[in-house]
Amino acid sequence: MEIYLSKKAQKDIRKAPKHVLVALDRWVVFVKTFGILLAQEEGAFKDKPLQGKLFGYRSIRLNHQWRAIYHPSSRELVELVRVTPHDYTL
Repeated sequence: MEIYLSKKAQKDIRKAPKHVLVALDRWVVFVKTFGILLAQEEGAFKDKPLQGKLFGYRSIRLNHQWRAIYHPSSRELVELVRVTPHDYTL
């Protein structure tokens, strides 16, 4: 399983607090180990499909405020699009 970081996600990660990065790293390790389908079913990540203009994307809850938005491109590739304090804009 490969996880690609968009330029916005890379920029967001540089600005994110350390505890958010720890939670994101936990998700990345889980996805690389068990795959995206099991990660979507794992309740600890609060994985949800998005609607509207972000249809096809999914979000995970890193903590009460911070979310990571990703696009499951295939079974072997996940594109991490944003890491944001609950602001669903691309």
